[in-house]
Amino acid sequence: MRHIFLLIFLVSNFSLLAKAQQNPPSDPAATDEMKKEVLQIDAEQDQAVLNGDVDTLKRIYADDIVNISRGELLDKEQLLANFRNGTHKALVIRHKIVSVHIYGNTAVLTGRSLTTLQHEGLVSNGPRLYNHVYIRRDGRWQMVLVHISDEKKP
Repeated sequence: MRHIFLLIFLVSNFSLLAKAQQNPPSDPAATDEMKKEVLQIDAEQDQAVLNGDVDTLKRIYADDIVNISRGELLDKEQLLANFRNGTHKALVIRHKIVSVHIYGNTAVLTGRSLTTLQHEGLVSNGPRLYNHVYIRRDGRWQMVLVHISDEKKP
């Protein structure tokens, strides 16, 4: 009988410990610093897209990144190949960040874009809505999700 109580005690305490590690206490100064870091890496990503800098994108994009746009679902290799072979080019990047939310080691950035893009020879300039999701791994932020959709015109 004591073993059952001990088991229940251990399981409940381990689950509380695991939950605490997943959702660290909210510290406004730390959260603000994390937001700054995410905005910095997002700006680096934008500059790399504009310049077709595949090496920088390879560093920023997580191996398991998913890109959803234009009705396509692309993984990291497909996304990088589109920049390498010129299938996808950014001609002008104009983003307005709407919000950045931090959830533990995850950051969700939401914005509007009037970026001018050329994809498979066709030029478009929005407006678009987008989400960039970053996860902090091994002390650095990596992009794990890009979702872009056309904004409904008024």
